[in-house]
Amino acid sequence: RTNEVLTRFPAGIWVISADAADGTKCGLTVSSVASSATSPSILTFNLLQTSTFYASFCGVGTVVRAFLLAAAQATLSDKYVKTCDVSAEDMTALRDHATLSLDAVVEQVSHVLDHLLVICRVRQVVAFAEGCRDCQSPLLRVDRAYTKLGRVGLEAASQSFRSHVS
Repeated sequence: RTNEVLTRFPAGIWVISADAADGTKCGLTVSSVASSATSPSILTFNLLQTSTFYASFCGVGTVVRAFLLAAAQATLSDKYVKTCDVSAEDMTALRDHATLSLDAVVEQVSHVLDHLLVICRVRQVVAFAEGCRDCQSPLLRVDRAYTKLGRVGLEAASQSFRSHVS
């Protein structure tokens, strides 16, 4: 029942990228990214221990970049559910068209059943696409389908991350 309720909540779709142990770039689509008003410089997400990203993930100390996908980037969302190898072309698309991107360092990793809860400290707001035509709304998943929502609160969220990053 909890699963059913949670799938009905709107969730922003993010791609988390990191350098794998072998030096390649890996990525993972997640909708579990969260931050809190009391600790806006902390970002959390979870990943399944059987995912290909998990096999490449280096753990505590890893620098990750979190990209909040724009509504036009649904194909990237779908891609990093199935594979974790990020191409240079995809990194450019993420960098240039994501609604918001953040650099963060993994500070803690906790095992929770068959997932890892990853806790990161945001170091920098890398990009906030204020004028990008393709980035007018973030990609959201509601009730197992993509949808889009206006830029409500994105400017405030970006400003909140910026003001709390040291």
